Amino acid sequence: MAKTPQEKMEERREQLNAIAARYGYDTWTKAETAVKNGELSIERNQRKTIDWYYERRKLEAPDLAQSSLFYLSEVGELAEALANLYPEHFTPDEVLLLQSFVSLGQRADFLVSGQKDWTRNAHSLPSEAADLTMMLDRIMANAGLPEPFACLVEKMAKKGYPVE
Repeated sequence: MAKTPQEKMEERREQLNAIAARYGYDTWTKAETAVKNGELSIERNQRKTIDWYYERRKLEAPDLAQSSLFYLSEVGELAEALANLYPEHFTPDEVLLLQSFVSLGQRADFLVSGQKDWTRNAHSLPSEAADLTMMLDRIMANAGLPEPFACLVEKMAKKGYPVE
């Protein structure tokens, strides 16, 4: 059954309210203005969201080498979080491998630790997964490539499983 114009308007307002909450706008109308100006998107656009985050935090976007090292540092933080939070899921050999990733991540971290506002944390899996996602997107952006999820969708289609 097709949605009525009223239902469509209510759905859009719900989307704008979610965007307003996510990005710190105090009203949905300000979020709507940001969408109209192309600053934000109703759809979750990973790259625009990350660009917005960097702009709001006044962070300098890392270049290809920096984003690659940040990514490796984050892999180390993820390995550390896994080993600390879920040790019962790993064999002793797997723990040693995770510790190797932690060590390599620390070496990468040492090379990029001069970046303003960069701190090593390894607090939680969601936090580290988010950092990995952000750094992978920065690598792709610096290489002039689409955001990672778009690449995944394209890869699935090439293998005969287009996402609808």
